[in-house]
This record gives sequence, structure tokens and C-alpha cells, in this order.
Amino acid sequence: MTIKHLFGKSQSAVVNQLSLALITYCLIMLIKYKAAYQGSLLDIQRLLITCLYEPFTSFVQNLHWNGNATKGRQRHDSERVYEKIMNRVLSGEMDDLIYSTEIF
Repeated sequence: MTIKHLFGKSQSAVVNQLSLALITYCLIMLIKYKAAYQGSLLDIQRLLITCLYEPFTSFVQNLHWNGNATKGRQRHDSERVYEKIMNRVLSGEMDDLIYSTEIF
């Protein structure tokens, strides 16, 4: 744990700030173990600020949420596309496109 800035100069102010930092650290660690979360403490702290007035179950659901499951970049099988187009050309489905002389 690192404290970058002390807000008071007196001994009691420093002791209070260290005590609050230690209590905050312990509470966030307790939440981490209670929620069975494997991520960082900073993620928990950021989500706590966001979900401060929500129920704990909602907080845990948001904590374990991975985002939208996307398929990523879609790759096309060029050989299959080529075969499909060639079959359409050879069957005569695309004759009007091949032999068209009209200019729009």
C-alpha cells in the first residue's frame, strides 16, 4: 500500500489517514473474497464508486460481467465464396450482369 500524499501535518492527522487507508484496504479485500473475484482491487474500487447505492448482488453481477460476447472480426472463406459465384455464373443466374451493355 502506498500513500502518495498526507493531508495533515500533525501526528494525529497522519495516524488518522493511515488508519483510514488500512481500513479501506481491508474492506475492499473482504469484498474481493466475499465476491470471489480474481481481478484487481482497483477494479473493485472503481465499481464500488459506480454501484454505491445498488444491492450487493447487483454489484457482484457487474463485477463478474465480461461485456458483450462478440464473434470478433469475421473472416470469409474466399474459396467457398468463389465456388458459389462460379456455380451461379455457370448455371446462368448471372447472365444479365455479365452480358449487360447498359450504362447507368
